[in-house]
Amino acid sequence: MATQEIREVKYYGDTSVEIKYTIKASSNWNNNSPHFYMKDRKENKCFLNISCNSSGISYVYKLTSSIHFLSKEYSFTPDAKFVATIWFNTKTSGHTFELLMNSDTKIAQSSEFYFYDSSLYSYSSITVYVKISYAEVDDRGNGSFMNALQNLLASEEHADYKLKVADTTFNVHKCIVASRSNVLKKMIETDMIEKKTGETKFAEWDPIVFKEVVAYIYTNKCEIAKVPHELFKLAHFLELKELELKCNEYLLQNVNLKNIISTLELTDTDQYELGKLRKIANDFVSKHETTLANDLDFQDYLVNSIQMSNIEFVLRIANTHNLSDILPRAMEFVRINYVEVLKNDKCKDFLLSQPKLLLNIYKYSSDLYTAQLK
Repeated sequence: MATQEIREVKYYGDTSVEIKYTIKASSNWNNNSPHFYMKDRKENKCFLNISCNSSGISYVYKLTSSIHFLSKEYSFTPDAKFVATIWFNTKTSGHTFELLMNSDTKIAQSSEFYFYDSSLYSYSSITVYVKISYAEVDDRGNGSFMNALQNLLASEEHADYKLKVADTTFNVHKCIVASRSNVLKKMIETDMIEKKTGETKFAEWDPIVFKEVVAYIYTNKCEIAKVPHELFKLAHFLELKELELKCNEYLLQNVNLKNIISTLELTDTDQYELGKLRKIANDFVSKHETTLANDLDFQDYLVNSIQMSNIEFVLRIANTHNLSDILPRAMEFVRINYVEVLKNDKCKDFLLSQPKLLLNIYKYSSDLYTAQLK
């Protein structure tokens, strides 16, 4: 068990508790928090167990946690649910997850939770901050409500609006879709054409992806694994923040040879701000660089994706593996944009470490200039 150097417990009325303590850092650890009282009542004395292990993906860790009650009697219903947010070292980027009560074991257990942290184990010790709140819920009632909405969607009874996606029409209920998405709400309420026709057209989206989003709007559930990248894009477009986060979490855990190109293409789009996913994708490429460099689809991606944000990435792979169709295009990009390229410290450092490549870029530029004069 790691040494706990700091032990602080703060109570926030009758709703939540915050715990702070420090443990010794290691690659994998299993640690119990100081004892505390949920709802600030002695019969609810408990401790939080946190188990943290490497997931097999660089900088992605698997965390499981549980609240253990020390007394046989406690003031929670069998349907109690706790929401915990955990921070490591600084309270800047928290990881939030649910813990559901098991009335037989008197333990509130979380499912496996994956999170990204590039610096978690660069410290000799880790300061753990945890804030836990509780809510007593009746999942059966909630499930019945969601089932009713699912049946309403399937039956199309009382549907009063159409979402047309390519050649597919989804008959929906304005009050439901408008309450879930501000983007759809604005389309329904303010666009004159939509008001007159009672429909909104989405020609650029895939009906398969849209079907999953409509299902999520009605039931809070959808099959993310079917089309995770496109589902993320549509969730972002419709401002469905929770679905966007769920898609992001899925993608963080599922980078592989089949989807690496789609993942890289998604992270190339600045508006999504997927820095963590990009880091994981880049690490994956580094581990499988030889395989990917010989893949024609990956080569096509490199050619078509050259931009300021990834020029070092493309240039390094093309130069290392002598990709003759890609390297000249990357060199030309550097030649045209050399002022901006040199402002990129990562790219600048790479070029300075490759004097032969720098000379080739200079020679390539001279040859182009000579050819233009002829």
